[in-house]
Amino acid sequence: MDGTEYKAVVQSWFNSAINDGGIDRYDDLHVDQIDCEWKSRSKWIASALESFEGALEVRNADVSSQHLTVVLAFALESDARPRGVTFHNREELENAFCSTPPSLYLFRPGGEFWTQSVETKGDKVNDDLVIKTLSASELFGKIPDNIKCIYMEYMRTGDDVYSRDLFLAG
Repeated sequence: MDGTEYKAVVQSWFNSAINDGGIDRYDDLHVDQIDCEWKSRSKWIASALESFEGALEVRNADVSSQHLTVVLAFALESDARPRGVTFHNREELENAFCSTPPSLYLFRPGGEFWTQSVETKGDKVNDDLVIKTLSASELFGKIPDNIKCIYMEYMRTGDDVYSRDLFLAG
């Protein structure tokens, strides 16, 4: 597959998320759904960044959708205890991945996971909530300044492990 085909898959997901309620259902698009060649963990970062860039381009090309936030999510290994940020470079980040490939999400402004968790703290998420802004460039190389890198660690009520995620948002 080439960049044009990737963008077509992303465009289709984007249209579905906007027109069929996928934003409200948190419909995501995993990188291995864009291209089955991207199933390998060793390709996750490169393919995720390419997918994220394509999704930003698709969003920016549609004037009515430019207010939406595109989020790239990396699910990290969970643990019975809070672990905090256990990675400081790309290799350490790759070692922290869980078995789920990275995925893309679309959000209305203020609806991002970390914003919702702060607003519902104590309801859907226990008081054990950590949200940190990290340097995207330290982990991924050159990233535009307007892209946020957010680390989130939390335990949902009823769970017995802390979930950990890393997000790029633009």
